[in-house]
Formats: sequence, C-alpha cells, structure tokens
Amino acid sequence: MLAKLWKEKGFKARVIYLNGHVVAEVFTNNKWKLFDPDHVIFYVDSNQNICSLKDIEKNPKPLYTLASKDKNYNYFYQSKNSISDRVEHYFKSTIDNTIDSNILPNSTIPPLEFILPAGCSLVFHKDIKTGTYSATVKFSKHTSGILQIPLVPTEANGNFSAEFNTELIKINGIKELPKENFIQSINIKSASAESGIRYLINPKLDFLHLNSLNHVSVLSNSLLTIEPISISTNNYKNFGQLFFLLNQKSFQYRDFLVHANNLNNKHTDISSANSLYTQFLSFDNQLSDNEKTILSKKFNLDFTEAFTKAGSNVLQKELHEQYPRAIFYFMVASKYNRIEELN
Repeated sequence: MLAKLWKEKGFKARVIYLNGHVVAEVFTNNKWKLFDPDHVIFYVDSNQNICSLKDIEKNPKPLYTLASKDKNYNYFYQSKNSISDRVEHYFKSTIDNTIDSNILPNSTIPPLEFILPAGCSLVFHKDIKTGTYSATVKFSKHTSGILQIPLVPTEANGNFSAEFNTELIKINGIKELPKENFIQSINIKSASAESGIRYLINPKLDFLHLNSLNHVSVLSNSLLTIEPISISTNNYKNFGQLFFLLNQKSFQYRDFLVHANNLNNKHTDISSANSLYTQFLSFDNQLSDNEKTILSKKFNLDFTEAFTKAGSNVLQKELHEQYPRAIFYFMVASKYNRIEELN
C-alpha cells in the first residue's frame, strides 16, 4: 500500500519481501530509503541518513527513528535504541530477501478525500474480548450518495444496494468485500437502518483507550467532506508524509471523535465548515492566551492563527492537512469553560 501510494504520487518505489515481513523502499536524492509501515519506523545511520535495505544488510544495528513519541500522534521522533530484535533476523537472512518493483500493476490507490454522506454515522469500536479495533459506517434509511474513506472496506452487512467501483451489488445479510483490487468509491443507492460497511483499522490502534462504552461515533446530518492532503514530490517531508498518511488520518479522525464524544456524551453532529468556523471564533475568544498555550501543548494543536486566517474558506488548499485537527481544536475550545478540566 505504501509503495503503491508513493508510485501514484510520482516517486520511484518498490516492495521488499523478507520471508516473514514486508517493507517498502522509495528512491529520492539518488538513494533508496527503507520504511517499515507495520512497525511505523524507518532506520537511520550514525549520520542520520535513512538506510536502504543494502545498508541494513551490511550493518543490522543502525539507529532507528520511531513514528510517534507518545503513540497518539505520528510525528518524527528519534530514538537512540538499536534495531529491534523482533525484526533484526529478517534483515540478517539476506538470501531470501526479494525485491518487487511491479506493485499491484492493475490497481490504483483510492482517493484520499474523506466523504461521509448525510444520514449515516462513522463508529470506531473496540472489541474488549479480542482487543481488536474496527471502523464501521452505519446507514439509515435516508442514506444515499458517495461514501469515501481512506481505509480498506472489508465487510458489508444489512440490506442496501451500492455501486462498488462501477459494479452494482445488493447486500442482504453479511458479505465479505473483494480484496483483489482497491475499492475506489462506494455509491450508496438505497439503504435500510442497521446496514453498514466495516473497515480495517491499523493494528497499532489496539493499545488506545476509547471510553467506558468502548466506542465513539459521529453522526452526519449533512454531507461531511474533508479534503485530501496535498502531496508533491519536491522534498523529504512530502515522501515522509506519505509514509505516515493513512496512520495519521486514522489517528486524527479517532482522536477527534473520542474527545468530541467525551464532551457531548452523545453523537457529534458536524455541520458545515463555514458554521464550524463561526462557532470556532466565538468559543476561541472565551479562552485566555494561557489556556490556549496549555491546550496547544497538551494536544499538539496550534491552529488558531491558521484557522483564523482561513476565514470562512476553511477548506482552502493549504489547510487540507490541518483541517481535521483544527476541527478537534474547535471542539475542545468550544466545550471547556476552564482549562483545568482537561487535566
């Protein structure tokens, strides 16, 4: 998935099979660089250069850089620990390491725009028996239109009809969705209550606590759209963004929903970007500068200036990446009268 995403965005990329583990390499600045999406890490040498497979095979004890300092957000965080014993043996057994540059040749990456149609809800749920996470879009009898989430749909259930890519499928009961190709879009034609689609969630979410009910959800009374992150091939930051993109989006949506639900104790109704902006300014003015500083540090959120500059045009291009967390900041700022309640 990562290598395919890189190729779709114009980078030279390939997949490496390590006989029990799979990683990806991207070619930038005349050098291959290896990334490990499963462990959300990449490896660097003593000069802080990102290692390739060949580099690691020669010296399987490089430093590595973790994707997340506190496991809640995907920011670059350097660790001086050596490569983990858990994956070291994959690199040591070089004879069975194979490279594949022909990555899913007949498929394309799904659109990265997030679209939730009116009349449905997005639920993040943890099964306390198995400890696994899933995300489910639940429909109502009023649900219709395009559903687009940058996650992998795995199961449909209930009674509804929809176009999966261009194929019209009628669901009656439980149906496992095909995994041979990426599902680019889902167009809901008709639906009944208690129908929905379940999505795969990155297993790194399994350590996260939701709430006493072990689920959070957002209800869309009107169409909700979050524009995709704009990616170019100009610099290191952008190909790094692609590495963290899907994890980053999952964490952003999840954290927004968790805190919004904790504040409301009910479904969170998201209205239009324009009305969010108006409410944001109103509630933001109620916080002191000191409270905003505490908020920013606690949640790594510092979008007041960016959000204000955006005016009513919150979804302008340069704010695509910031928009989900700006909504979250708005939700926190709008519901807390005193910052001490956050502690």
